[in-house]
Amino acid sequence: MVQGDAEQKAPVLLSASYAAVPGSVRLIRGRLRALAAALGASERQQENVCLGASEAATNAVEHAYGEGDGEIHVAAALAADALEVEIADEGCGLGGSTRSHGLKCGLAVMVACSERFSLVQRSGGGVLVQMRFAIG
Repeated sequence: MVQGDAEQKAPVLLSASYAAVPGSVRLIRGRLRALAAALGASERQQENVCLGASEAATNAVEHAYGEGDGEIHVAAALAADALEVEIADEGCGLGGSTRSHGLKCGLAVMVACSERFSLVQRSGGGVLVQMRFAIG
């Protein structure tokens, strides 16, 4: 996926890029919900995927590019009984945004709805959010 794990050999089921605009959050959420449902995720598991993806994508829209244009990159793979999701941008990175909107609880929400969560500053610029969600 975006930042490979030497142990991970799971096939990528989704790899797509979206404009970093508010309307893309709904599209990303819909694609990931459909994928989770097709893999046999329960309604609750689908909601967790949607919530985590929405928070990560919204953070990219709100903070990554300031007033400029950019993209949100989404990848998903099935690994054993879990859906691995990565959401990345090429923006200003952690702490680089001067925009401050919302309640500032998005990271806590992503941690709470996923089995595993990581937030990585990308060496080429931007942020990579990695989440693992139980499926089935």
